[in-house]
Amino acid sequence: MRSRPSSSKVAPASRRSHAGRNPQSINRHNEFRSFAFAVRVRVYLDLHMKTRFAVQLATVLFLLFVPSVVRADSLDDLASDFWAWRAAEQPVSSDDIPRIERPSGWVPDWSPEAVARYHKQLDEYEMRWQKIDASTWPIPRQVDYRLMGSALSRVRWELDRIRNWQRDPSFYVQQTVGTYLQLLLPPPPFDSARSKQIVATLASIPRTLASANQNLTEPAAPFARIALSQLQDIRSRLLKSVARLKPLLDAESSRDLDSVAEQAAVALESYRDWLTQRLATMRTETAIGRDNMFSFSRVLRCFHSLPSNCWRWANRNGRDPSHHRFMKSTAMQAFPTSGYSKMSPSRSLRSKKTSWQFAVTCSLKTFLPYRTGCSIIGSRPLRAISRDLPT
Repeated sequence: MRSRPSSSKVAPASRRSHAGRNPQSINRHNEFRSFAFAVRVRVYLDLHMKTRFAVQLATVLFLLFVPSVVRADSLDDLASDFWAWRAAEQPVSSDDIPRIERPSGWVPDWSPEAVARYHKQLDEYEMRWQKIDASTWPIPRQVDYRLMGSALSRVRWELDRIRNWQRDPSFYVQQTVGTYLQLLLPPPPFDSARSKQIVATLASIPRTLASANQNLTEPAAPFARIALSQLQDIRSRLLKSVARLKPLLDAESSRDLDSVAEQAAVALESYRDWLTQRLATMRTETAIGRDNMFSFSRVLRCFHSLPSNCWRWANRNGRDPSHHRFMKSTAMQAFPTSGYSKMSPSRSLRSKKTSWQFAVTCSLKTFLPYRTGCSIIGSRPLRAISRDLPT
């Protein structure tokens, strides 16, 4: 038997498969393959469309016939009502973190009647929240319930604990000039709605400052000094801002801009003079006290982990020379994973606040009446404390 030469080439598989076959048979085979592919595509599309229709139908039936599952409680209604109310009630702050979108045409209202209304509305929201029984809810839903309670506690903290509307003259600078400033932060253009909002805000300044004269029953001198520094040369600065803003506004708003700006400048200067006359008689104490601090700790539910000697150190009015070592040990006990022990004291106390710094600093420095070097918080400077404690 003769062997095949090794140099001979083997035909490709596609050519071997069709060798000796009828060309018509080959064409029919290719047509069958194309037809089979088309059938598979059609079947896939049909199944996909039927599945999609079934999912949509199930969703519609679920929404129509199982409303108790979609909204199993009144927490969603409470949250919707509360946040709509909060958008109008929340005071303006120079901090950009709590900045929120306001309703169209909104202007600050801190008249005595408005404050009384805020208290009444907050009582109603707290009553609605307390009536909800979330004990049997899933854990994520219970978290939502507690967060809603925290939001309510924040409003209570503002109205009844720190009471800036009664104690802080700079609070009303934020509700007037601060509100006007926030309207200028977004870049142009200034459309008709935005232009009208700016004019309405400037027009509300005299009314807001008139409410300040009624509400500030316990003004603190350190806070008043901050307000006076913010109101220095306020007329020239405000009118200069308005002059540069006027060409950007629409024609209707531009006609009223000069008059409302002049009235706002007069009201701000009058408020500055009112504070200057009463500065000598204002109280120097600014801390809100131990009871309010404990109320804050109960709201946060996080100070139970602080050691008991935390309060003993606070009662010593911050005069302990080993306050830094105490804060380090306190932080390590309360927040063992904060990584504080790996950082040098100077670096850690000057770096960005961590969770332990916020907890310890707020509880000991801000709320308890001991002297620090910060004129806003304490009564008289103390040489070492303010340099070492995080601000």
